[in-house]
Amino acid sequence: MNIAYRLIHRHTRNTLIARGWPADLNIETSLNYVRGEGVAFYGSLAAEDLMRLLPEIALRGLMSEKFLNDIMPLIQGSTFVVRLYRNSLGHRKAHAGTISLEYDNCPVAMSTKQVIGLLKALRDEINHLCSCVAAAGYHLTKAIRPAAEPLVFTRKTRNFTLIVTEVEPEHDETEWDNATVDQRLKAVLDEKNAFRRLEIRLECGGRLVGQTHAPFALRHPESPVRTWFERRWLREVISEARAEIELMMKSFSGIRLVA
Repeated sequence: MNIAYRLIHRHTRNTLIARGWPADLNIETSLNYVRGEGVAFYGSLAAEDLMRLLPEIALRGLMSEKFLNDIMPLIQGSTFVVRLYRNSLGHRKAHAGTISLEYDNCPVAMSTKQVIGLLKALRDEINHLCSCVAAAGYHLTKAIRPAAEPLVFTRKTRNFTLIVTEVEPEHDETEWDNATVDQRLKAVLDEKNAFRRLEIRLECGGRLVGQTHAPFALRHPESPVRTWFERRWLREVISEARAEIELMMKSFSGIRLVA
């Protein structure tokens, strides 16, 4: 699971739970945001799930208080269930339009008008939720991919040049726990940090003598370099440069003038 997918999947789960949805819904994510795709989620809403979710929907203005008060007693204690299932559009895509709704075990006292009103409120909630998560997904993807101008900074001495650039992220299988992922989400979405892979190069006279990568460099674009650049990255590239220079010196020492 690559880093972008992991972050967006976790953010979707967090958003669902915060809005009163069940924690066990199946989430599918599409990262092809250039085509307007995002996330979809599927599963069942039992009566107890609806009892918890519908007041939250009403608070967001997607259902009137009167309608809520009318249907809650009908749902409570019933076997009524609403299912969110993948329709024919969901075989290759993931967005609000790939989610269809169906219901079963409708309470006898619930009218057709009330069922339609309930499904409409759920649909509006799904559309709004998917839109919010997709917008966050755009931001997360942008925070991970290299900027249009990938050069971060350079530092020069008489003999050496240190060059730090943003490069494409690699598929990484690092297993983070949920707490770590939540910290990364907060840093990117709330604190507007970038979370990009860096290439750190050390050159001597235009020749590459050392190189390393920082796969998960968390930084604010306007922060001074000293606040986020880790010294261990510099030590790594200097260590490689020393080894390369020693090798070069050994090769030079083998040169003999021929009379």
